Amino acid sequence: MKINKKKLAREWLIFIISIIFAIFILPWLLYPIIFISNDEFLGFTEIYSLWFESEVRILYVVPYIIIQFIRSIIWAIKNLK
Repeated sequence: MKINKKKLAREWLIFIISIIFAIFILPWLLYPIIFISNDEFLGFTEIYSLWFESEVRILYVVPYIIIQFIRSIIWAIKNLK
């Protein structure tokens, strides 16, 4: 089986971008939930310390899993036509 380098590079970029999104942007999107659960205003460093020290590190790959799920649905719809 021959590996297509362009497809591999595209998948790698999607993975890296989704991880960067999960680490740097997702905490700010989840800020209201963090704020409600702690009942106090949290600054930049507190948000990231909660995010990195928490036991929900699986959330780092959730954006990638969601992207792949959506892509598989789109692929399936295209193949049905």
